[in-house]
Amino acid sequence: MIEASFRNNDYTGTEQKRLHFHVAYELLFVVRGWVDVQISDQCRRATAPSLVFFGNLEEHRVKAVSSDYARYVLTIAPEQLRGISPTLLSIFNSRPADFHHVLSVDSCSMRLPELFDALVRESGLEDSCAQFCAESLVHLLLAGLYRRYPEAFPAERCIYPKGIIEAQRFLDEHFQENLSMDEVARMFFLSPGYFRHLFVRLIGFSPKQYVMRNRLARARELLENTTMSVSQIAEQVGFSDASNFIRSFKAHYGATPSSIRKEKSEKAVFTYF
Repeated sequence: MIEASFRNNDYTGTEQKRLHFHVAYELLFVVRGWVDVQISDQCRRATAPSLVFFGNLEEHRVKAVSSDYARYVLTIAPEQLRGISPTLLSIFNSRPADFHHVLSVDSCSMRLPELFDALVRESGLEDSCAQFCAESLVHLLLAGLYRRYPEAFPAERCIYPKGIIEAQRFLDEHFQENLSMDEVARMFFLSPGYFRHLFVRLIGFSPKQYVMRNRLARARELLENTTMSVSQIAEQVGFSDASNFIRSFKAHYGATPSSIRKEKSEKAVFTYF
């Protein structure tokens, strides 16, 4: 699913209270004003016109600083980009140490507002072609950015062995399983040590950390959007028991699964009224 919206707010100092994440990739296009963006423990300022790229496993929070702030928000389910070039996809799913989340752009020469307006229109339609058109527009957007700003794409600056790209995709699809990282390395013809070294350098996490982040992200999505019990969720995302899941969840998010679900429920009631 690809969703796009335009949001125009006249306020200063409003911020998202808690670091949060989306199971989808997210792209913020700041067209007026500026915002402070926190991604994990890093803080960046995005001044119009600029793009901010969020991976689907990255916790973040945005605070509007200027009194006149307008932006487009684009969310993209990872499966929508399965067929795209790994080089283009790397701006969302690769996080080497020198990656820059904020990209200042020349929006006029690239006609970015027109492109985002088209994405907003397509994501608002319900006909059978709307998502195909939106996906094509996203491909066009990323290809245009790559043509003009190739250095923004990690795969352009690093040599990506094919095995690492395939291994990352394998982990995305099989994180719920009881995986041996040594076996995964051998599946893609890499030694375990070299596999871990490359994965950390190119993706930003060790393979085990990457699997854990996938499990916890999926678990949080299930907590907030289903009525499944904590034990059921733990089993579904790949934990051997609920106690281990709760410990890992709290260590990562700073809150228990039950408190996250309660917070989401209270917010929904407040929004309703």
